[in-house]
Amino acid sequence: MHHWYSKPEPDDPWYDVANIEAVIEGSERPDEIVQLISHKDSMSWIDSPGTRDNCVGLVANLEMARLLAGAAAGDEIVAVLNVDSLDGKSDEDTAGGKLTHVVAYSTDEEKALAEQVAWCAERHGIDLVPKVVFKEKVNDDDGMYINAGFRRTVMNVGSFPYEDAEYHLVVDVPERVNVENVVRSAQVVLAAAVEISQDA
Repeated sequence: MHHWYSKPEPDDPWYDVANIEAVIEGSERPDEIVQLISHKDSMSWIDSPGTRDNCVGLVANLEMARLLAGAAAGDEIVAVLNVDSLDGKSDEDTAGGKLTHVVAYSTDEEKALAEQVAWCAERHGIDLVPKVVFKEKVNDDDGMYINAGFRRTVMNVGSFPYEDAEYHLVVDVPERVNVENVVRSAQVVLAAAVEISQDA
C-alpha cells in the first residue's frame, strides 16, 4: 500500500531532519505543561508534499506558538494535544465544503480530555462541531506519548478513520486544503490548551 512507510532503496534521496521545540516559561503553576505536538512527514522516497499530513498541523502549531508567545507554561505535562492532519477528510466531504474535526482518544483517562477539547468549540463560539471518537489502537503520533505514560493525550484530526484518499501521495498539495477548516480546528485546539492550562 502506498501510504505505509517502507524502507528506502539505497539510491533514494535522503534529507536531514530536525525537531522544533518552543518553550514558554511559566509564572503560575510553573511545574505544569500543556504540550501541543505535530509532525511533518519526511518520506523522501515517496514524492509527497505532505500538505494535510501534516504540514497543516505543523503550521497550526507554529501559529499557536506565536499567539502564546507571552503566555506561561511549566514542567509537568498535564495534557498532550496531537495536532494531526487537520482538514484531512474524504473527497466527498471536501467537495461538499464540510468542516470536520475529530478528537480521538485511546484510554479511559483520555475520554474526559477529548470531550473537553470538543466542547471548546461551542464554549468559545467557534463554528465547528467536533466529533469525539474512541481509537482502539494506541498508535499514531499520540501513541508514543500514551505508551510513555502520558495518559491524558488525544489526537485532533480531520477524520477518523482517516479518509483522505491522497494520504502520502504526490497530490497531497495545498490546493486541496480548506484553510477555513484548518483555522477553526486550530482555534479549537488553542482554546482547549489555554483552558486546560488554566484548569490544571
